[in-house]
Amino acid sequence: MLELNQLRYRHPKNSTDNNEEWSFELQALPASVTSIVGRSGCGKSTLLELIAGLLQPSSGSLTWCGQDLLTHAAGERPISLLFQQHNLFDHLSALENVLLGYRGKADQLARKAARQALEEMGLSEHVHARAGQLSGGQQQRVALARTLLRRSEIVLLDEPFSALDDDTRQSAWPLVRALADKHNCCVLMVTHDTRDSAAVADRVLRIFDGEVSALS
Repeated sequence: MLELNQLRYRHPKNSTDNNEEWSFELQALPASVTSIVGRSGCGKSTLLELIAGLLQPSSGSLTWCGQDLLTHAAGERPISLLFQQHNLFDHLSALENVLLGYRGKADQLARKAARQALEEMGLSEHVHARAGQLSGGQQQRVALARTLLRRSEIVLLDEPFSALDDDTRQSAWPLVRALADKHNCCVLMVTHDTRDSAAVADRVLRIFDGEVSALS
């Protein structure tokens, strides 16, 4: 289980005169998808970055199956994080970008899995296209394919479907769902679209100014 207990963070943009501190409480099980909703600026992305180790909390605890994650650097945590900004290398092909997410030697088996992930995202005709030549929606699909291929124990998705058209969005839902159902991943997904939550999530949480409450 992923557990956050009074995980506190004070955003540096807040002034010292009005220094609000967010405190996150959350539990999420393996083999489940938890959708996180809330208005812009309420702490959704901050929550994911704290879990991933990209931000450091001021206090509190963060554990995964009893293991203290706060003692591990970001790269040492069993976590994959999909950013809204994609973080692709423009000079590499779609296939090469996806292979960067593969854990282990990039052999023929890895290339086959990467190609299949791209095909599932509707990118079979763009496997060898450079990322910089792709549209924003295509780039997001490449980034999502890379994240799906990693199949880390914890998968954090920050608006994974925001740049996708309706058809591609609907085809991506079962791929995210499969991370939980087939690979026992603990998936946390930030979204503004209630359709994503309805199609994929086991549970929906709302964040308001750093406070987490259950919607379903």
